[in-house]
Amino acid sequence: MSLIRQVLTLAIAASLALPGHAAAAVTDSGTHPPPTSGPYAYYATHGAFAPTINGFPGVGGSFVDPVFGSTIRRLTNEVGQQSDAEIYSRKGWFNADSTLVHHRAPNGRRFIDTGSGQVVRSGVPGNVDSSFAADDADTWYDWSYGSPNLMKYSVSSGRSSVVKTFPGAFGELGGSVDWQDRSGRYMVLNVAGAIRVWDRQADVLYAGGIPDSFGGGWASISPDGNYVLMSVSGSPSLSQSFRIVTAAGR
Repeated sequence: MSLIRQVLTLAIAASLALPGHAAAAVTDSGTHPPPTSGPYAYYATHGAFAPTINGFPGVGGSFVDPVFGSTIRRLTNEVGQQSDAEIYSRKGWFNADSTLVHHRAPNGRRFIDTGSGQVVRSGVPGNVDSSFAADDADTWYDWSYGSPNLMKYSVSSGRSSVVKTFPGAFGELGGSVDWQDRSGRYMVLNVAGAIRVWDRQADVLYAGGIPDSFGGGWASISPDGNYVLMSVSGSPSLSQSFRIVTAAGR
């Protein structure tokens, strides 16, 4: 990945998730590469548009993408150093109304205002599996591996509280894909070495589980809450889905 793409990945995705913003798209069958000339020609290879060159937008600044027409706002300033932001394929790195984005900077986790680029909270607890709640813009979920407690961190207060103590210690889920359905009601959790489904609204941990044998892969839930999805690492990788039968699962 080029440096400009690495630095702007967070900013681009944050811009597309802003409330009321429809992502621009090109629907024809043509090829639309980045410009190699003009004011937006990338880096010294083609031009002078880069975060290390004067004139590039600073944190909170923006520009209009010359290919798709989307407004892109810069949210971080990690130039020349590694970024460990856990964006992957999760919606959960944005909060429920897309006004905040989670970012793991070299000096810790933080929440950034997507409209201004300002840091709202720093020193946020969590690990690779932590996620904003799908249904509450003020809530961030996290847990410690080896602990049975699902925690809730409030953005407004900066305090953590226990949501529920489960009958076994938490393990990893792989940190790649969402473990909450789109409603925030159903969650997939790794409890005592098994992938289990919890109905948060009814406070029901469904019976039965899937061994957490995905290795370096991941486990998640489908957006509609009907399937547990798992990708087992290996060569080639094995992808599996398991139907969640809620009526029989209690």
